[in-house]
Amino acid sequence: MTMGVSAGGKGFSSDRLVAVLLFAQFAVVCVVKVSKGLTLELVWLSHVSLLLAAVGMWTRHTVVLATAFSCVCTLHTLWCIDCLWGLSTGTFPFSATRYLDGADLSTWLATLHHFYLTPVLAWALIRQRQCPLIAVGTAATLWLVLTLICHAATPTHLNINYAHGLNNPFGYHWLACINRMHKSLYLLVLNGFIFVFCLTPPIVVVRAILGLRGKTQLRLPAPHLT
Repeated sequence: MTMGVSAGGKGFSSDRLVAVLLFAQFAVVCVVKVSKGLTLELVWLSHVSLLLAAVGMWTRHTVVLATAFSCVCTLHTLWCIDCLWGLSTGTFPFSATRYLDGADLSTWLATLHHFYLTPVLAWALIRQRQCPLIAVGTAATLWLVLTLICHAATPTHLNINYAHGLNNPFGYHWLACINRMHKSLYLLVLNGFIFVFCLTPPIVVVRAILGLRGKTQLRLPAPHLT
């Protein structure tokens, strides 16, 4: 199968409708962040990926969709676990969503995409029957660029994209050692870890699913014509 823009009918399709909703969600994120004086937080990978997903749905560009999916699947899953566990027990295992404890409505509206973006992108890729492996490379490049920008241009206390250190709410020694690394080495370790354990597995899994679907369809008997 070829990479790039998938085939689709003319007119305002379901893809375009989803794209409009994603653009609207991104607009909400922008309004909320700017109004709260948190404009720099728009460069979180989650927010950039939301915009990327909207563009991918509008253009039906498979590489763009797969890149956004690679960026958010694992990280958003961990985010949801942290959120649901933390709000249920009061203990946030990854300390990533503690800001939602007692958050106002606007904050919740600006963070809703964490719950639905991964399944929407998975649905789009499986429906298009394409998930190009190159998306792992484009996602890794995007993450590298964002962490370098955030390390150089954002304050340490915001710690956007964990460019200044990993959350360590329970004081683990090994995490403390990573955070004490020289910053260049820390960014190398961070990007390597994210590439191997966060960006690569989602693409591998979807490609495996598509492969199984293809084999199943090949095994189906041809219709009998009378």
